[in-house]
Amino acid sequence: MRIAIFSDTFYPKIDGIVTFIQHAADYLNKHGHKVLIVCPQYSKADPDVPYAKLIRLFSVSLPTYKEVKIVLFRFSTLMKGLRAFKPDLIHINTPGSIGVAGIQAARKLGIPVLGTYHTLVSEQMIYVSPMNLLGINKLLGRQPNTSAFLKKEKSILKEFGWWSSLKVYNRCDMVAAPSKAIVKLLQERKVKPPAVFLSNGIDLKSFTPKKSYPKRKGLLLLHVGRISFEKNIDTIVKAVEICVKTEKNIHLHVVGGGPALDSLKKMTEERKLLQYITFHGRVDNKKLKHLYQESDAFVTASPMETQGIVILEAMASGLPVIGVRKYAIPDLVKDHFNGFLAEPYDEKSMTKAILKMVKNRSLLKTYGKNALKTVKEHELNRCMKIVEKTFKSAISR
Repeated sequence: MRIAIFSDTFYPKIDGIVTFIQHAADYLNKHGHKVLIVCPQYSKADPDVPYAKLIRLFSVSLPTYKEVKIVLFRFSTLMKGLRAFKPDLIHINTPGSIGVAGIQAARKLGIPVLGTYHTLVSEQMIYVSPMNLLGINKLLGRQPNTSAFLKKEKSILKEFGWWSSLKVYNRCDMVAAPSKAIVKLLQERKVKPPAVFLSNGIDLKSFTPKKSYPKRKGLLLLHVGRISFEKNIDTIVKAVEICVKTEKNIHLHVVGGGPALDSLKKMTEERKLLQYITFHGRVDNKKLKHLYQESDAFVTASPMETQGIVILEAMASGLPVIGVRKYAIPDLVKDHFNGFLAEPYDEKSMTKAILKMVKNRSLLKTYGKNALKTVKEHELNRCMKIVEKTFKSAISR
């Protein structure tokens, strides 16, 4: 097969979509297929990759979210590169300008297009609200009120996000999603193409399961991921603040960078929690694996996950997980089996879940082993075989 992968995000940026594309392209390349990746240009020094050809398109950042890129390019130039590559299938991973270009290119070339729904666009629409786009909130020193925005199940902006993203994916010949929960959601939203579950997968060999859970007071918690407002990390900070009033031996490690990092650091300082919360910023793989090993449990309050690769990483490291009952997280985190579930946007519910772990440290080993059982279903090679079969199926359609 000759596969052209289109994405509005790619290396050197690191996120769940990029990780999936790297794994898929590397697997396909090793199994005799040819891969071309169409993605943004971040700088003139952007690195090449060994598993695929690259077409990098000039891009500028969204003013309210610097990591989001808007590409500017000549469609005729893109088509020239695609015709030289001669793809059998175009696979879009984002509903942005590059994803749309992928669909247009597929129609021009007369080939099928598969779209993977990695991101809940509706939950990120706060970044394109008039107050944010026009810079009024920044001028007034305000941060995006994501909690209030996300709590509303329906709003004009959210419905516009669904309308605009489905307008893109409805033009695909097949749609995939990385969790069964999102497949079901797409079907409820009346997506037109057939929708299938396609896990992003995880390389279990890259993570070493914990061998022991030291007997100590309290709990060492770990949060890893993009530090953005829609991830609701402030809920975890507020929960820690409540917890330490009765349990002083709790510590939270926060790994990652992003637009909400400075705000969270300021919040931590104002609430006098500096001795209970450590911000590591972005770390290398060696340090990250060390933190997975040293921690007792993983915690996330994100209410907008379509799968959660960092949750898979934590489980592959033998960590029980505290998450929230929203979208894809309950697909992985089973309450009282491999962790605990809290209500989204609710620091009191999150506090109860954390204190359950503190008071029942004997469950850490059991829940950690159960997490390892759960994550085996998402072993990378197994998932990539399914990706390969799905691509072949999309081409035959």
